[in-house]
Amino acid sequence: MENPSTRIWRYALIGLLVLGIAYRFYAVATWKKSLSNDESVSYMCASATAGIWETEIGGMVNMPLTVADIQRFYERPVSFAFHTVSMDMALYDVHPPFYFWLLHIMHVLWGTGAATGAYLNILFGIAALFLVLRLARSVLPGPIAPYVAAVAWYLSPAVVQIDLEARPYQLLTALALASYLLGLRVINGQPSRTVWTGFAVVNMLGLLTHLYFPFLLLPGTALVLWEHGLGRRTRQYVASLLGSLVGMLVLYPEFITFLTSYGDRPRDVPEPVEHLERFKGVFYASMQFFTEARAMRYLLLALCGLGIGYSAWQWRRSGRAPLARTPEQMYLLVTFGWWSFFTVVLFLIGVSPAQAVGEQYFAYLWPFLAVFCTGILATVADRALRRILLGLYLVQLTIAFYSGVRGSEYLLPAIPPEWDTVIASSDLLVTDEAKRTALPRISRQLPGELPLYIMGRERPDLMDKDRVVFLHLAIDSRPAQPFVDWMADRDFHPIGDVRTSDRYELRSFARHDQR
Repeated sequence: MENPSTRIWRYALIGLLVLGIAYRFYAVATWKKSLSNDESVSYMCASATAGIWETEIGGMVNMPLTVADIQRFYERPVSFAFHTVSMDMALYDVHPPFYFWLLHIMHVLWGTGAATGAYLNILFGIAALFLVLRLARSVLPGPIAPYVAAVAWYLSPAVVQIDLEARPYQLLTALALASYLLGLRVINGQPSRTVWTGFAVVNMLGLLTHLYFPFLLLPGTALVLWEHGLGRRTRQYVASLLGSLVGMLVLYPEFITFLTSYGDRPRDVPEPVEHLERFKGVFYASMQFFTEARAMRYLLLALCGLGIGYSAWQWRRSGRAPLARTPEQMYLLVTFGWWSFFTVVLFLIGVSPAQAVGEQYFAYLWPFLAVFCTGILATVADRALRRILLGLYLVQLTIAFYSGVRGSEYLLPAIPPEWDTVIASSDLLVTDEAKRTALPRISRQLPGELPLYIMGRERPDLMDKDRVVFLHLAIDSRPAQPFVDWMADRDFHPIGDVRTSDRYELRSFARHDQR
């Protein structure tokens, strides 16, 4: 019979999971009215217009336009165009197309809004939640520990950010977990045809989701070799992986185009790789998994160091590593260790870009970290102390979860809403920002008939214009003063203060006789 205190803990933890689901849906429905930089690309891919943007935007600079000319890149397609989406990804992106196919299907059938992709990610997150519970139950003892790991993962401030942005990383997490769990059944059991088929399909979809997925498959390959040598099971395992690869190439033949053309792509001048700064960034970003406040991150980093040190001391004293007492626990440690190693190394040496740390970029690591830390907690304290520590941690985690959602950059507008009003009331919007990650998402809230000028080296025609706004990307290589002086020479003078937000400035001008 279940202990009453155990039942209370279990219901409380399930309640926190329900809270995590409900607050995600509420936050997206209430506050997500715009797109992030990367979401701007996601929705163009869903519209099958990413390639059109790349080929046409150069000819749109220094030309009279309207905002509608930019908004059309988000228009709902009249029919499915999977090949176009795939070719756009192969030529102008690095991600395989599966997630963007799903967005494309939704866009064609129902259309999309700013929140559509986030809702899709929440559903992927719920699927991953059940898989995290399954993973935790396979390695953690008792009825409560798996729920602790699930709550630690699902309410993490780092994990919730993944659900708030239309990118493929929560789908990647679900597929990575499914591949791992099915792989264990293949290695340790007598897998049925259904298990083999599911394993092959999941891996095929993983290969269609992210270029790092092959790295995620290496521990399973090593483990099947360790357990079965070069026997029949290993040959079946390798054949299954090859079948997944063939399936990926059949569905995404444009991948060959990606491989042959990627080296010839034009690139920005690479920034120097600051290895020490990246190394510090790994630790700082990793602490967001546990808490949101900056000071708390450093405190928890110190506590994690103490916990790891104590576990290592116990390991040395007992001769047995924590969480390595069963084959399933050993498989988890090997997999988590390898996944963490290659992810961090590729970031430190500069293969992954400078922003690819923490949050979604560690998405497939967070479930394993939650299970690992829960297992460590079980080894460093007795039951009474564990529950006190757990209670304190859950209180701060709930607060951090709330703060992470309310402060999420993915719920912020592209530009302040009052800017939209100022821009909409002008006769012309001039901008020097033409990136696909910025101008399309900024244009969503503006009237389509508003005249627009994307400024390069030439200046706009101001005939019949009395009020002009200048949306400026404020970086050192693009000073705003030359344009301000040019406007003054044409009897246009500034109105009000310069508005600033993030990297942008908004300047308003009016003819001298209209001020």
